[in-house]
Amino acid sequence: MNLAAPEDAEVVAELDLFSGRPNPQWRLTGPVRERLLALLRAAPPAAVPRREPGLGYRGFVIRITSGGTTTRVHVGEGSIDVDGERGRDDGRAIEKVLMQSMPDDLKTRFGSTLPRLP
Repeated sequence: MNLAAPEDAEVVAELDLFSGRPNPQWRLTGPVRERLLALLRAAPPAAVPRREPGLGYRGFVIRITSGGTTTRVHVGEGSIDVDGERGRDDGRAIEKVLMQSMPDDLKTRFGSTLPRLP
């Protein structure tokens, strides 16, 4: 995917779960941040548009901010959407990285609502 993210970019993940109240968020740093950005850059294009999910877990929103510009990325159910450009999250690898990066208190509170990924 065409995703430019300089070294100084701030990366924040959001669990897309609620409609009507704020979703939980956390900052990604270090190796987790680098792994996530590498997976996003390497994601192949998708021919099929992302299916709009209903209530409950809808995936993750990633905000990549640098130089006053923020890129919003939605990842869920094996698909990626970056400013209208669609990609595939083969094996749901990006979702797995995001689930593993969640702070322990969020895993405890919301673990039962997350999909079970192999």
